[in-house]
Amino acid sequence: MSAEAPVAPPKKSGKKMIIVIAMVILLGGGGAGAWYFMSLRNAAALAQLEEGGDTAHVAEPKKHDKTKKPIFTTLENFTVNLNDPGGMRMAQIGVTFEVEGTDTDIAIKDHLPVVRNRILLLISAKKIEDLLTLDGKNQLARQIQIATAQSIGVDIPMDDGVPDAAHGEGPGTDASHQVVAPVAVKAGKAASRKKPVTNPVKEVLFSTFIVQ
Repeated sequence: MSAEAPVAPPKKSGKKMIIVIAMVILLGGGGAGAWYFMSLRNAAALAQLEEGGDTAHVAEPKKHDKTKKPIFTTLENFTVNLNDPGGMRMAQIGVTFEVEGTDTDIAIKDHLPVVRNRILLLISAKKIEDLLTLDGKNQLARQIQIATAQSIGVDIPMDDGVPDAAHGEGPGTDASHQVVAPVAVKAGKAASRKKPVTNPVKEVLFSTFIVQ
């Protein structure tokens, strides 16, 4: 009877085998679950990239272009007798242009005698009352802007913010102002164009403005 006792050990070995198989299944299931989870994340990320890729690109902050600086052209001050009875009223005005580019800056300097003549005629046609108000100063700036552009060969209509008196067709002007009139004929041709003309003289800035 005692010889039958050693038969028991094979049962313990079977239990170990079951445990090992269970662990393999558990690890395999965990790995499969992890793989499935990562697959879902990758699919979602890919879909978001395909649908919103352009939006994400637009949302990137734009880099400020520090290389493009404003270009200014400064003229010597104008000292002019105004169009007042007795000729006792004077104006001292400093003018600086903000221009579109270096080409415009060079063009103004190349045509400087013409530019200064046009501006002198514009100022000398003014009465002191015209230059004491903000509206009057703004109107003069607009007139100078257009007259300067015309002086360098840009066809811009004189009636765009400039009254007839600026080119010798209104009251308060004398024969000396008629030199501006031929430019008005050229400007009339520009007015008939369908495409508007961009003024390369972007702005007129007053650095000095004294009337007395």
